[in-house]
Amino acid sequence: MNIIKKISFIFLLIFSISGCKEESIEYPNLPKEGRYFTDHIWVSPEIDLNRDGITSEDLFDEMHQLQTKFDFSLSIKHKEEQGRSMIAFSYPYLYTDENNPNFLNHGASGFLEFFNLRNDVLEIDNPAIISAILLNDSTIKVTSVAEFELIEGKKEVEMKAIYHWNSL
Repeated sequence: MNIIKKISFIFLLIFSISGCKEESIEYPNLPKEGRYFTDHIWVSPEIDLNRDGITSEDLFDEMHQLQTKFDFSLSIKHKEEQGRSMIAFSYPYLYTDENNPNFLNHGASGFLEFFNLRNDVLEIDNPAIISAILLNDSTIKVTSVAEFELIEGKKEVEMKAIYHWNSL
């Protein structure tokens, strides 16, 4: 089982252990529970992650050429008994081998945070998240920061993505 599947399984296990109910509960003014996916992440400034000499603001375009499936997703779970909600982010990371700096390795990582919703803003206490805005009950716009290891060294970029709820 690859690392991305393991991380996804861990997040699903956390959510299932934390109290599933057989009936679906509606939480007015909160994002739908479940998994959200994005098909684009824009970065600023542009980067050359795949080392082809061409910078791009489209992170997926840079990663697609690496011919590896990457999973950028988030999951929402509401904790009724605590009056709070949880958000779990899942994302890949890339790193170079000291012996071969032109070769990129990859793994998966993620983090789990509680959040409060105030005026359509998901308040998340994590320095990597600049903002998370609820556009509607099944769409979340996230702006974050990340550090990438490029040929010229480590570079911090701002990332923007729109995540859409998936009923599966």
